Amino acid sequence: MYKQKLKDWLSLMEQGMSEADILAQQAFYATNHVEAENFHEIFMFNQERIEKTLPEAILNMIADIKVFGLYKASSEVISAVTSYCEENMRSVNMAIEQYQKHLKTVSNSFNRNILKNFHDCKITGIKRTEHSLIISLNSGGFTDIKEVLFENYKIIKQDSSLENSWWLYDEIYDIDGINEWHVLLQDENSLLADFIISAEKISFKN
Repeated sequence: MYKQKLKDWLSLMEQGMSEADILAQQAFYATNHVEAENFHEIFMFNQERIEKTLPEAILNMIADIKVFGLYKASSEVISAVTSYCEENMRSVNMAIEQYQKHLKTVSNSFNRNILKNFHDCKITGIKRTEHSLIISLNSGGFTDIKEVLFENYKIIKQDSSLENSWWLYDEIYDIDGINEWHVLLQDENSLLADFIISAEKISFKN
């Protein structure tokens, strides 16, 4: 199965080459080799992602993870994966809806200056001092803010490295006058990660 998919992949690459490329045999074989390596890297990344993201119950249903990584599966497995994805989407949408209602209810108790939307921002750098933490951002489609400064901060939870992670969603809580920020990130390995930080003061820089 793997060899056949590789053959199909290389065939597609060949079809996309110009006539001059096809005549240049040396260039063709070099490109062929590179595409074979690219296919293998994509295949291995996809297999690893599947093993990390699907629940154990579904993984146990899969007869051969390598075949599944080529998007081939029994109707039973396809049905289970579809149900799992649909349930995840319902949970995410419900959480977003509940948070939006919650934010509207409690927004008056927050400093409105800290209610920002960092969805789809990428964390490009981290700078720590004794009393402050600066997060540098590659601004997403919802804000032009480049830096977030946390003063007199405390990191409560950090699942993975912040740098090169994507900022997905966040929640803000007022805990005895201290801002506590709960952030859901997607790290550089495409895995979801929690980041929770509290700070006496939060400010921003464009």
